[in-house]
Amino acid sequence: MAKDFISRGDLRLIPLAELRLSPLNSRQEIAAEEVEAMAESLAVAGLLQNLIGRLTPTGIEIVGGGTRLRALQLLAAEGWSRHPDLIPIDPVPVKVTADLQEAVAWAGTENSARSALHPADEVRAYAAMRERGASLSRIARSFARSEAHVERRLKLADLPAEALAALRANEISLEMAKALTLAPSGERCLEVLGSVRGRDVRPEQVRRELTPGTVPSTDRRAVFVGLEAYLAAGGTSQRDLFADRTLLEDEALLDRLFA
Repeated sequence: MAKDFISRGDLRLIPLAELRLSPLNSRQEIAAEEVEAMAESLAVAGLLQNLIGRLTPTGIEIVGGGTRLRALQLLAAEGWSRHPDLIPIDPVPVKVTADLQEAVAWAGTENSARSALHPADEVRAYAAMRERGASLSRIARSFARSEAHVERRLKLADLPAEALAALRANEISLEMAKALTLAPSGERCLEVLGSVRGRDVRPEQVRRELTPGTVPSTDRRAVFVGLEAYLAAGGTSQRDLFADRTLLEDEALLDRLFA
């Protein structure tokens, strides 16, 4: 591969065996457990983001994606046998530059400025790991996210496939998808989806439509009675992960307890 044929930011498929870590990579030392977690993520969800490399006279050096490179090398050393349906990720998609200054800039900013996954892709990746039996903490470690963030994304994973497809196609916003998680059933979710897709509807309006007659746990009546006492009296509730609140579903019971 000659330098003359490499354009700036050229995305190429490179054999894994030809890739090595660049001295410019900002993460020269990585804990074995971090590499293991990344390997598990790649084995289940695939490579969701290409590596970044610099063309040198002796080959391609990876300046962005060092953990992913090590994890791929680990999976290759295992013979790509970690899961029965694991497809070898080789060759590897790498965005290549021959420009030293550009490579240095990439090396310093790749970890913080790399393109974020589309929320729908992130949701599907987390869901794939959950289906494989990965725990919440394992998924969080694999993607360097908080457990609370992963829990919320997995709540979105429980939406009907059509709703996730609408999110991926940007027909609904992420906030609207969050509101749809309050639907009592998949059928109700799809009914509301049909009325909001591609339209200028506020997510808070949908939240109210999907939770009629509910009382937030911050309401003065709920605070006075207490959630435990309400539940002990036979009340039911629903947790809204995205608003960090609990919704009490039996206002009549709450009023009796409050009286």
